[in-house]
Amino acid sequence: MRSLVARRSPVARRSLATGRWSLVAGCFLVTGALTLAASPVVAGSLIEASETAALVVQGRVEAVRRVDRHGLRAEVRVAEVVAGASAPERVVIAWEELSASRTPRFADGETLLLVLEPLPTASLWRRRFATEPGPVLAVSGRGEAYLRAPDEATLRALGGYLRLSTEARHGADGTAALASMVRVDALALQALARLDALWSAPAEPSSGGALDEAERRRHGRRTPRILAEVLTDERRPLPVRAAIIDLAAKWRLPELRPALQALATAPSPLEANALDAIAALDGALDAQQAVALTRRGDPALRAVGAQHLRGPEAEKRLPGLARSDPSPLVRRAAADALVRSGTQWGMQSAAATLGDPDPAVRAGASQSIAAAGANAVPFLEAALLNDGDSAPGAIAALSLMGPPGRASLRTAATHHRDPRIRALADLALGHGPGHRH
Repeated sequence: MRSLVARRSPVARRSLATGRWSLVAGCFLVTGALTLAASPVVAGSLIEASETAALVVQGRVEAVRRVDRHGLRAEVRVAEVVAGASAPERVVIAWEELSASRTPRFADGETLLLVLEPLPTASLWRRRFATEPGPVLAVSGRGEAYLRAPDEATLRALGGYLRLSTEARHGADGTAALASMVRVDALALQALARLDALWSAPAEPSSGGALDEAERRRHGRRTPRILAEVLTDERRPLPVRAAIIDLAAKWRLPELRPALQALATAPSPLEANALDAIAALDGALDAQQAVALTRRGDPALRAVGAQHLRGPEAEKRLPGLARSDPSPLVRRAAADALVRSGTQWGMQSAAATLGDPDPAVRAGASQSIAAAGANAVPFLEAALLNDGDSAPGAIAALSLMGPPGRASLRTAATHHRDPRIRALADLALGHGPGHRH
């Protein structure tokens, strides 16, 4: 129940998208080094890449110049080695800009934090740019592990974490260091992603450093305190605070309940996220509170209410919310809740949302119904026979379902009265255009 709102609420959507840009340039490389980079940091990539990097440095970009129509190079004057062996005073970086009208990615005078690794020897980029003596390196994380204008807090926090041994990073010291990085805006989302990965990793008692199950439940003394401190600080970015709420819900961190309750009982852009996390901690929202939420003006709050309706109130309200709420977010949440009810009335109403005018609602309903398995097949077959717009969604759900849906797909591909649906069913079965039965 928590995960839907975490994925679908506007705040949580931003928290997942923060820092992701489309890849524009190919590779960037480094010799002595020529370096390779691409898009700005993606949550989790810089910290994760730093853990196995050959070198992590901070420096100033100088002498940017074009080497050919699309290729550029520059020098980076190394100011600090954050991790790894000592570096030369200057590192040469090179990259490609496919648009001649675009401002070059790196500019004279800007400061970068670069995470570097050895460049594969077969690289065409190496032959193109490796005019400098010395080893050839690449920016880690598929060219995404760099950060512009890192401040002292960023360098200090990352350096402290990287000075830990590999064993220590997988234990309580690593947890404490990652929690401290949540205080640093440039690293906060990445640190939360690494905390989640650390807590998700199987315990390895033989290593002496991995978290055992008891430690994993408490996550050290400092971690919840730091997370609560950042969560309640209104000056901190909303995506970071939303990600903390999601982590609190996933890992059932009761120490964060007071902070969550404060956000859930006062006007806050994180009210829906906090209520959903409280439901995860407590097992459910109060039934009357869920009903009241479905009457709120904010679609995110109505979606939380829909997710947590149960009993007679669910049967009374969910079909109408799925059918006619003005917000696609709410209709999607209601469709999920209808499937989870495990009832005939719930599945029938959920199948009707396969014809929703919003593509995200249709796709979400297809996924939810497909997850119900063979029990959903009769309802999907009924949707296929309707004259409405639900047939394509039913085809999608049957396809996602795998083996339980294949017999129905074969029937639709052969006998459905609409040639478009026959063609869709054929494609869902893996047949190309013009396939003959």
